[in-house]
Amino acid sequence: MSSGTRTDISRFFRHSVIYTVGSALNRVGAFVLLPLYTNYLSPAQYGILEILYAVSAIVSGVLSVGIAHAALRFYFDYESERDRHSVISSNLHASFGISVVGVGLAWAVGQPLVAMALGSETPRWGYALILVTVVLELSSQICLAYLRAVEKSMFFVGVVLGKLLVQCVANTYLVATLGAGVDGVLGGNCLAVAAGWLVLVVYTVRQCGWRFESEKVLPVLRYSLPFLYTTIVSVIVANLDRFIIGKLLSLEALGLYALAGRFGKLIADLVGEPFARSYGAFRFTVMNRPDAGAIQAQVVRLVSCLLAVISLGLIFFTIDVLRWMSSPTFWPAARLLPLLAFASSVTTLTYAFQTGVLVRKQTGELFRVSLIQNGIGLVSGIVLMVAFGVVGACVAVVLHALVGAWLTHRASQKYFPVVYDWTKLMLLCGFTVLAYGLSLPLEYLGHGTAFVGKLLILAAFVVVVARSRVLTPQERAMLVDRLSMLRERMLSRT
Repeated sequence: MSSGTRTDISRFFRHSVIYTVGSALNRVGAFVLLPLYTNYLSPAQYGILEILYAVSAIVSGVLSVGIAHAALRFYFDYESERDRHSVISSNLHASFGISVVGVGLAWAVGQPLVAMALGSETPRWGYALILVTVVLELSSQICLAYLRAVEKSMFFVGVVLGKLLVQCVANTYLVATLGAGVDGVLGGNCLAVAAGWLVLVVYTVRQCGWRFESEKVLPVLRYSLPFLYTTIVSVIVANLDRFIIGKLLSLEALGLYALAGRFGKLIADLVGEPFARSYGAFRFTVMNRPDAGAIQAQVVRLVSCLLAVISLGLIFFTIDVLRWMSSPTFWPAARLLPLLAFASSVTTLTYAFQTGVLVRKQTGELFRVSLIQNGIGLVSGIVLMVAFGVVGACVAVVLHALVGAWLTHRASQKYFPVVYDWTKLMLLCGFTVLAYGLSLPLEYLGHGTAFVGKLLILAAFVVVVARSRVLTPQERAMLVDRLSMLRERMLSRT
């Protein structure tokens, strides 16, 4: 591995770690505020909140149109700083305009439907607040794409921390002091998003100006349009399985599945999202280099190692968390997590496999992949649920993820061939399965003994992977250097 490549990989992982901190802060907000919600909201109010969040996700998914990602892609097509800045400012205009028009339609069409669904329990300002929040979040995405392009990852973390503080203070005051209920939660969230939006927009406009050039927008919209089709299909399928489980199985099974899915989502929050934020810009900066394919293969392998460690940690210790925070009726959710964690890991790697399609701007390929992937996932989900219950639903999620990864890989290889070291990746999978298998007998022991045993297995797994052929000697040396630097920084602060 050349010194230049080593520097690039080191730079990529440095920003990934920082983005991980930002994503972790987002998750901290959810956990910190959970006692507030469960003490000051009734179960019915919490259900209303979840329904409104679901509506927000659907509206946001349809209106985002993938503009933020597309703007990041086209940003690197230009050499001059003026053109690059114009891409950002022009698409900031476009994103805000699309969001306002789309939210106006969503208000006209959705308000009666929300009132019909919630009846007399409909919050007075709830639907309006989530729509305002959607507008602010979507236009913020363009600004965040700019931060990724110029690798201002620390600035990103600062914005996330500021939003978290505003959210905690505002929600506590509105919900606990004023007793505003669901409207208070949504109002506090909206205030936090507005604060972050203001900082991001002011910074972006100061750096990029306020120009609007239609020729910098139309190619972005054409490029991102397939993302809209893909998002619509994905949103429908992502929500269908909940209804199917509730109808074919039971609400109890749906609750266990949803809880396991929430823990499985931590992989996306802690690894997937930071990886996407960092790698989305990074891969376009090295794409014209002769070793771009080798860099991609190396990133996939190193991220796979990180995913294996995080997944095993979640699988090992989720049961301990559930015993601490929930009643015994929820504990069986931990048994579903291994399948969902594997699926989440595969989905994270699929983002890297998209490189060839994105580089050649063949985003229509992703829509075709999505159609096939979601069609197979839907049919297999029904069949497997009937045959194996909620475990079958989890197997269907794994099949859905594998089909998507395989089809995406095949599509990208046509435009950007990459030689992956499948032998090392399979070796890593073997080590992971072995570690999981060794942990299973520990559950028959006492909780304390099982906890210590799983901790030792996880530590042994890290050592075995680090010393095996999964990592190259240069990568092991880089890992040792990073750990040494971290140790020195920690000692210097004590």
